[in-house]
Amino acid sequence: MANEPRIELTGFFAQMYGSWYPLHHVVGVIDDDVEARQAVVAFHTAGFAVEDVRLFTGVEITRIQTQIGAQRNPIQRVTASLTSCTEEGIAGQAYLDEAAQGHNIVVVYVGKRDGPDPRVVPVMRAHHAHIVHTYGDSVMVEA
Repeated sequence: MANEPRIELTGFFAQMYGSWYPLHHVVGVIDDDVEARQAVVAFHTAGFAVEDVRLFTGVEITRIQTQIGAQRNPIQRVTASLTSCTEEGIAGQAYLDEAAQGHNIVVVYVGKRDGPDPRVVPVMRAHHAHIVHTYGDSVMVEA
């Protein structure tokens, strides 16, 4: 762990007030590995750039969470603990629980928008995604 590069808490790894908060992203869980990879292709077909769609396996998410936890200073640990019962903290824990079961997390960068990107939910639904949230400027909404 000591030799791994530090994970910068920006983009998908961003946090707000100690809770994981991937600003301007839509996040969903897809249990099946093949279906998750098919969803990534479907997002590209729908017009999303390769760099705007990311598939994380459960193992990757668990490793990343462990690394981020090890990077936190004492103040960040206290803040994370206090925010664990917020809506964002509960959603973040749900994603971690799914990852621990070996499920995949699909993340799509949608940019700063006034409303949801209409291309995202149909692809997520077609590939049986669940626990789907859009992370906006000041609010996380279930998609």
